[in-house]
Amino acid sequence: MKSVRIIVVLGILLSGTFVTFYGGVVAYELFYLSLAVPLFCFLYTLYVYMRFKIYQLIDSKTLVKEEKTEYFVQVGNEDFITYENIKLNYYDNYSIIENADSLRECSLPPGKRQEHRTSLLCRYRGEYPIGVKSVQITDFLHLFHITYPIQEPYQVTVLPKLLELSKCFFLSENLDDKVGETQQVQKQLERGIELREFRQGDEVKMIHWKASARFGELMTRKWNDKEKPEVLLLMELVPTKQENAIIREDKMLEATLAIALYCINNHTVCHLIYEQGTLKQKELRNLTTFHEFYESTSKLYFQGKIPMEKMLENVPIRQNQMVVLLVFAVTQELLERVGVLAMESRQVVVLVFGERPENWNAQQLDVIFLFLYNDADVKCSLEEGEVL
Repeated sequence: MKSVRIIVVLGILLSGTFVTFYGGVVAYELFYLSLAVPLFCFLYTLYVYMRFKIYQLIDSKTLVKEEKTEYFVQVGNEDFITYENIKLNYYDNYSIIENADSLRECSLPPGKRQEHRTSLLCRYRGEYPIGVKSVQITDFLHLFHITYPIQEPYQVTVLPKLLELSKCFFLSENLDDKVGETQQVQKQLERGIELREFRQGDEVKMIHWKASARFGELMTRKWNDKEKPEVLLLMELVPTKQENAIIREDKMLEATLAIALYCINNHTVCHLIYEQGTLKQKELRNLTTFHEFYESTSKLYFQGKIPMEKMLENVPIRQNQMVVLLVFAVTQELLERVGVLAMESRQVVVLVFGERPENWNAQQLDVIFLFLYNDADVKCSLEEGEVL
């Protein structure tokens, strides 16, 4: 390629010199011809780009982070001239295409196509383009190459990983045991039994048969139940300046979703509060409300302005709620605030998606702290914990 460029440049210089000193029709024709060569090569690359055909296909435009999906790409020449040295450049910052080199550079004779089926994996949550980013076209003289962007990138929506916990180290004593509905009812009855006449609509399983035989009519149980514990999740969406911020953001969302799903599977109400312009509150009581929130997480942006200590000042906390805070860093103001909550007999857990501060000492606080680093396994950390 360098040698061709040198020859073209020398041709332009020599023909220009010939025109300057000698003139004449032949000299001018040679000069114009030398100038036309690079212009013609540029027009060729532009023509190929306009006529070049590329097709991309993926199973779904809504994907899940780190789950492989089938990806198909095809390039074709439906023209009457050969397309020389076409190179495909792929998006590789947020997604990975397996064996991308199998269809990275090719030449297409008239009427020919090349295609490649492989797997694609998205590394991060969010909305972004995947597949082919640009096309580099080299002219038939190999004089130069020009890179053209894809006019309509293939855009996908990527949801965070959904982790299902078998247990949660700080919730195991607060949630119902998975022992079935009948045993749950029996546990509640042990707290204190009251009887009343059986009414239409009452559950048959609540009939107290011994009392019914004694009174000569159907009697049903009712119990004095305590207020069931709830979980209050607070996410701090203030942007972090720490390294690999996008990894920390994804892990925070994965932990939030995992805890919420664990609560729902164990019949415990989960309240979620976060900032998106204003404070938003979600009550996740069942899988329907959970999946509604889950599908919106791809557009959840970490551009909040309210730090966690300010959120705690504005959020009312009930006595039966365990408070779970998800933050990127621990500040002195936050320690003071959670210390107040602990003195008020609140159960507080702080999940920190960042480094442990130097000279860390928070053992005097009746608060659970867990630090999850960039390489931390969120599922394992939430199941086993590392209480400090």
